[in-house]
Parts: sequence; C-alpha cells; structure tokens
Amino acid sequence: MKCYACGSDRVTNTMGKCPDCGCTLLHNMGMSQEDFEAKQKTIGKNYRDKKLGGMKIGLVTYSHEMKNGKLVQSGTGFLEITDQVEILDVGEAIWNDQKFARIDGGEELNITVVVDGPEGRHEEKIEMTAPATKSFWQAGIVMEPGFQARLLVGDATKSAKSDKFRLV
Repeated sequence: MKCYACGSDRVTNTMGKCPDCGCTLLHNMGMSQEDFEAKQKTIGKNYRDKKLGGMKIGLVTYSHEMKNGKLVQSGTGFLEITDQVEILDVGEAIWNDQKFARIDGGEELNITVVVDGPEGRHEEKIEMTAPATKSFWQAGIVMEPGFQARLLVGDATKSAKSDKFRLV
C-alpha cells in the first residue's frame, strides 16, 4: 500500500496515519476496492494540497564583483525554482528556466535551499558535488516520498542531485 499524499511505500493496512507525512489512512471496512482507493486518493490529495499548496522552493544566490583585484561577494538574492510543489508526483522533476554560471565539475557545493510554505519558512543547508558540464546550469527539484525533495543542478546533458531535504 502507498500513501496517496506523500508517496510513501512504508504504509501498511493496520496504520491509522502515514508514518512519513501523517495523512489519515482509511481501513477498508465493507467498501469495494475501487471505492476505497477513490476515497483514499481524495483524502491524500486534500492533505497534500493543505500541506504543500502555495509552497515556494528556491535557493539563495550570491553575486560577486572584483574589488582591488579580488573577487568578493557583493549581494544575495533568491532564485525561485517552483511555486507548484503540490502538483509534482514522487520522482517527478521540475526545472527553473533561468541559466546561471557553472562551477567546475567535482567541486563541493554548499547551497542554501529555501522552503516557504503554509506551515512557515525554513532554510536547509545542503552539500553536493558539482556535475561536469560545458554549458550554463539550471536548478530544479525532484520530489521524494514523505514530503521531501532533492535539489538538481546541471544542464540537459548532466545533472547532480543533492541529499534529501524536508518540505514540511
């Protein structure tokens, strides 16, 4: 059995709530399998919309400039990757169209992901290894079970995935 809210496959028939997201799970008491699944899907969708609806995911960006022959940070910004998290299925990725300068492949990246949703805003510090690419990068996310995601960076030919980070 799987949770229709977060995609977790750790759900069993004896549970009252999903162990990963807390969505209410029905017990099939006299319903046809079809009716049972339809009702559970509706409950899952409503729960997912409540938890993820209107959520924005992005990352902190940094701008740099040359001062006295040295490259120094001159400001920060925010790159929104998506504001439609609730429509993504587990395993599905979404990419931001904006392209930005790449870093040499193999370098360690320290990135701050920003999650701004109905339950508040939080930042996740993540580390990942830069993919070896020859063109500008884009940023994206891929959904994971349990209301988690991974950051993607790279181009159409190659990308890297971060460790999981929580959405709620």
